[in-house]
Amino acid sequence: MTGGMRRSTRSTRRADGWHNAQTVQLEGREEAREVVVGEALPSSAITARVDVSASSLRFVYPFTFDGGRMDELARGVEAASVPGGERSLAVWERSEFPTDDLLAQVADFVAPASGAPLTAALWRMPEATLRSHRGVGGGSRHPGAVWTLRTRRGAVDFTFDSFELALFRHGVGFVVVGATPASDAAAVWFTFLHFFRYISGRRASPLTAVRQSGEPRSRSRSAFFPDLGGICTVATAEHHTGEIVDALLAGAVPGSGRWWEEIFVPGMMLPYAAAFIDGVAPAGSAALLHRLRNFFHGDQVIHPAGVDIAGPDPGLLPYAEQQWFVHSLNGGGFLACDAPATPFFRSTLPGHIRNQYFLLFLLALEQRFFLMALSQQVSRRWVGRTESAEKQQVSVFTGIRDALLSFTAQGFFAQTMQEEHHHRSYERWREIFALNELYREVSAEVREMHGQLELRERQRSVEAAHVQQRQSAALDRRLAFITWLLGLPVSLLLVVNASGNIALVRHILFGPVGVQPYDVFIGLGLEAIGIAVGLLAYTVLQRRTEQRAGSRDEGKWQ
Repeated sequence: MTGGMRRSTRSTRRADGWHNAQTVQLEGREEAREVVVGEALPSSAITARVDVSASSLRFVYPFTFDGGRMDELARGVEAASVPGGERSLAVWERSEFPTDDLLAQVADFVAPASGAPLTAALWRMPEATLRSHRGVGGGSRHPGAVWTLRTRRGAVDFTFDSFELALFRHGVGFVVVGATPASDAAAVWFTFLHFFRYISGRRASPLTAVRQSGEPRSRSRSAFFPDLGGICTVATAEHHTGEIVDALLAGAVPGSGRWWEEIFVPGMMLPYAAAFIDGVAPAGSAALLHRLRNFFHGDQVIHPAGVDIAGPDPGLLPYAEQQWFVHSLNGGGFLACDAPATPFFRSTLPGHIRNQYFLLFLLALEQRFFLMALSQQVSRRWVGRTESAEKQQVSVFTGIRDALLSFTAQGFFAQTMQEEHHHRSYERWREIFALNELYREVSAEVREMHGQLELRERQRSVEAAHVQQRQSAALDRRLAFITWLLGLPVSLLLVVNASGNIALVRHILFGPVGVQPYDVFIGLGLEAIGIAVGLLAYTVLQRRTEQRAGSRDEGKWQ
């Protein structure tokens, strides 16, 4: 074809990990390009390369747990190990959050002083465990295994760079997985970023690993998958990243079952990408930004609307020329197109993105998922309740209210860092996650439902008091009736007995023998006098008691 272009497709396995690359033939010469027919993108958006030394990909798996078990879980995490060999390998070692730029109250929260309650803790997998075939077989340098993610768009070779575990006393935790594709092709990175975030379920891509052992000339290759305490045992079976995450969490408390609960989309992680891409034409940077903003894979056809590229977007925060921070509900990161080749932009800034800016991302996620978990507890406890179980709801919602107050006092931060760029990024995360609106919503739910339960409890107490009062009045009436039934004959008997005694005394002294009619009246008179004296003594004693009680009360208030 003269002056034309002919396309053909061939299935190959190239060094960058791609299958089914498309070949473009121009005027008799072939040029391999990763391009999708019909995609309205400049070629530079596809053929650009990633600066691997400055770029990084991290994936966050959020979960919730019982915050009251924080100390127990911390001890279990630090004691977790992988047996075998000459000595066991520690799964986790204690690490520290970067606190240099944090405000004092935030630093106290993420790095409590020695002896203070453990409010937050961070662990990192040791390099020996990360690289070992008894561990994960990863590591960016001299990995112990060759890992491959088999996506619908082809297989991508990659390495596990790091595993981190963060726990917060409010009951939110994160497993952070660092992984890097073996290729520096931007399209491969986007594809890996898109598919690797799904770790279980229908959308998850399977993982395979091959372990190499022996001398270079006689090196053997065998199927491999981490054991990590006996969770994953069959290396040749189909596996997913979620199995590694579950094994790491289960190892913290062996034999106790699943102590954590998913709080995000089931089987999905939140990616955090730092992509420094070179060889991008000015017209291609906007499309790359749109692709990263939505985590589209490398050969997905996109036709962004003009407002998606040129219009204001609260999820994008410009940093420098052709550089942006990306914020979204499904993850975030940083994109730099043809960044200056200076130590700051190629070394210092990537370090800040991996540390300070990532910590801001985690703190915002911790607040978001705590409030979501609290709202979930309110819904579970309130819906479907019965009258008998409602009597226990007051104590339950009192605990939920106390948890919200504790979070408000230490955990819900309006500002975390003094540096302007850091603070702006943190504010943008709070805006994207709608933390203020979510806090007001959950606070109102807890307050109103707790108040409603307290009102119903008071109503039940008043009704119970009325019932008890009616029962007491009925009992008093019965006792009064019984008193009259027994008291009248006893009184008559006492009068008769008193009359006989009076007659006996009168006879001894001066009178006739026998009971005379006036003796009865004398007995009645004596009984009346005794009753009057008793009432007078009771009245005097009661007044003295009241006077002494009043004197004590006046002394307390003086």
